[in-house]
Amino acid sequence: MLVIGIAAFAYYVFETSDTPITGGQGYVVSAVFDNAMGLVRKSRVLIAGIPVGEIKDITLDGGRARVFVRVHPSIALYENAAIRKVQESVLGTSLLEIYPGTSDHPALGDGGEIKNVLTSPGINDMMVRMGKISEDLQAITRSLREIMQSSDPDRGSIKALVDNLTRITGAIDGTVGQNTAHIQRILEQTEILSYQLVGTAAESRAEIRAILAEIKDVAVALKSVVDREGTKADQAMDSVNALLQRLDGSLVKLDQAMTHAQSVARKVDEGEGAAGTLINDKQVAEDIKSISSTAAKTVRKLDELQTWFHVQSDFYVNQLSAKTAVSLKLMPRKDKYYMISLIDDPRGRTRRYRTYVKTSDSSRDSFIREDRTVTSYAFKASLLYAQRFSFATLRFGMIENSGGFGLDLEFFDDILKFKQDVYEFSSGEPLPRVKSQVNVEIWKYFFLAGGVDDAINDSTRDYFFGAGIQFNDEDLKTLFTAGAAGAAAGAVSK
Repeated sequence: MLVIGIAAFAYYVFETSDTPITGGQGYVVSAVFDNAMGLVRKSRVLIAGIPVGEIKDITLDGGRARVFVRVHPSIALYENAAIRKVQESVLGTSLLEIYPGTSDHPALGDGGEIKNVLTSPGINDMMVRMGKISEDLQAITRSLREIMQSSDPDRGSIKALVDNLTRITGAIDGTVGQNTAHIQRILEQTEILSYQLVGTAAESRAEIRAILAEIKDVAVALKSVVDREGTKADQAMDSVNALLQRLDGSLVKLDQAMTHAQSVARKVDEGEGAAGTLINDKQVAEDIKSISSTAAKTVRKLDELQTWFHVQSDFYVNQLSAKTAVSLKLMPRKDKYYMISLIDDPRGRTRRYRTYVKTSDSSRDSFIREDRTVTSYAFKASLLYAQRFSFATLRFGMIENSGGFGLDLEFFDDILKFKQDVYEFSSGEPLPRVKSQVNVEIWKYFFLAGGVDDAINDSTRDYFFGAGIQFNDEDLKTLFTAGAAGAAAGAVSK
């Protein structure tokens, strides 16, 4: 019955626990990113939204971040594959999304590198567009210079119009020059505005984009008019007048937008509203920076936390009974862990008492000594702190309701383990309880155990053998993360 129970529990655990998508197998490829912020080991790797791997390691490569990805062996990647970083939560954690490429290119093998690293569009695209507009304006300038230098009488009206445009342009340049300082300050402050300022700036941004689009249309149309040198002057006048009217309307809208932006900047400078407080109050900025830094460190630590669940059942030969232990191991680092255990021990907990009774019977001693041994059967608990040094791990704390310590020696990538526990120094036995055990891992999640318990006390020595299961439960990690996040939120609210 015991074996059937363990097998059923193991099947349930394997069917319900969240294990890595690659199972520790697959091939490893790498890619170089300018910034790996938000990526940590074991972060998910997706293709078309489906997990196909995980991040194996992140190293520094010449001032950039080289990210090593373990991909499931059933997934094929090619030399024209592409990869990009995608943010998956408001806390800043990210994952990787891969485009596998096409089969007409050579396949990537273990140790290959994905050369195509995609990035989000930035300011460069905007600069390229502005450069194209600048080229159009230069072409218009060259055409206008040719008209002004020409002696053709049919172009006199156009020359007059160009002179008017020159005066208008000078007026615009003067207006913009007077507001240059305000525009610069607005641009610098926009990056750190709060939700209130972002909403206002979004409305102004839409108006400015519409104005720029209209100005570009005017420039293209004006260039077309100038290029058609053979058209009649009257038709050119009508076209230019219409363009000037549109340009005048655009300038009015631009002036309104500039006035609105100046009003927003003035309120921010004076510290009005949430945005003004954020920008002008140095203490608020420092508090926000401190909270962000603390939150980032907490998230990184929680993401690295491993939660291992252990169940071990041993059969004791002399007592003909089973001992079962259920343990939860919390590993913030590979060389340190905390373990909480609940043990069902058939030996129970034995305590010895000695009492003296005074008697008035003259034929007997005046004091009668009475020795009692009381054994209680209840669950025992262990709470241990462990620190690993190379192949040896030192443990100490509470072992089965008693102070104690232990030593583990692990070999062959932790497949073979020798465990030694010393505890119950004041149980009434002449010597403390010493338990020696050997564990052999026959599968990643299953191991066999055997050894001797209470080895140095002849009267209570017993031999045992058994088996156990162990797995890394990501769901427990999620519960700890949620609890820590709630505690942090409560601390911030206070």
